Amino acid sequence: MTDTIPQYLYYIAATIIAAVVSMYAIQKIIFITRHRKLYDVPDDTRKIHGAEIPTLGGIGIFTGYIIVSAFFWPPDNIFQFIVCSSVILFFTGIYDDIMNMKPSKKLLAQLLASFITVYFAHVRFESFYGLFGIYTIGYWPGILLTTFLCTFFINVFNFIDGIDGLASVLAILYLGTLGCMFALMQDFIYASVLFSLVGATIGLLFFNRAPAKIYMGDTGSMFLGFSIFIFSLLFLHGACHAGSMSILPYIHSQQNVLILIVA
Repeated sequence: MTDTIPQYLYYIAATIIAAVVSMYAIQKIIFITRHRKLYDVPDDTRKIHGAEIPTLGGIGIFTGYIIVSAFFWPPDNIFQFIVCSSVILFFTGIYDDIMNMKPSKKLLAQLLASFITVYFAHVRFESFYGLFGIYTIGYWPGILLTTFLCTFFINVFNFIDGIDGLASVLAILYLGTLGCMFALMQDFIYASVLFSLVGATIGLLFFNRAPAKIYMGDTGSMFLGFSIFIFSLLFLHGACHAGSMSILPYIHSQQNVLILIVA
C-alpha cells in the first residue's frame, strides 16, 4: 500500500481527514448539547471557566479517530482489544458526562477496560529495565501493576480536562510524539493510528481553545488517557509490525528516549 506513495503522505492525510471529521461532528454536538442544556458548570476550583460550557466533545474525537484509523487496523488481537477497551471507556464517559456516574462504578469500568487490553492483548510491564533496580516482573504482578497504572493514568489525564485547551494540547503533544517515534522506526500501522488520533484531537482543539466552546469531557479524556498509556507501553515493549524490525534494541541504546517515555 505504501510502496509507491511516501508514508508521510498517509500520515498527513490521516491527520487532516480525522481533523475534518472530528470538527464536523463537534459542530453538531455543540448544537445538540446547547439545545439540551448539557453543560459543564464552573466550580471555581478545577473548572475555572467563566460560563457554562457544553461537554461531550470526546464524541467528535472518537468519531474521527475510529473512522480514519479503521483503514489501518490489521486483524490483530492487540488492536481488537485496544478498540474494545476504548469503546468501554467511551460509553462510560458519555454516561458520566450526562448522568454523573457514581465514582465507584466509573472506577470499575476503568479497571475493566484496562484489564481487557493488559490481559488479553498481553500488553503489560515485563521489566523496569533497571529502574529502582528492578528488571524482570512476574506474569501476574505485571498484569496487576499495569492495570493499576493504566487506570491511574486515565484518571490523571481525566483530571486536567476543564481548562480551555489544556487536555487537547497535551494529548496532541504526547500522541504526536509517539506517532513520530513509530514513524521513525518505520512502523506504519502504529504511526498511522496515532496520527489519526492526533488529527481527531486537533479537530476538538479548534473549538476547545480559549474561549472554549466545548470540552472533551470524560467521553474523550478517559479513552485518550488510556490510548496514551497503552501506545507508550507498546513503544516501550517494541510491539511493532514493521517487518522484522524491533524497537527494543533502539530503546536500550537511547536512554533519553526511555526517560521520555517513563516521564
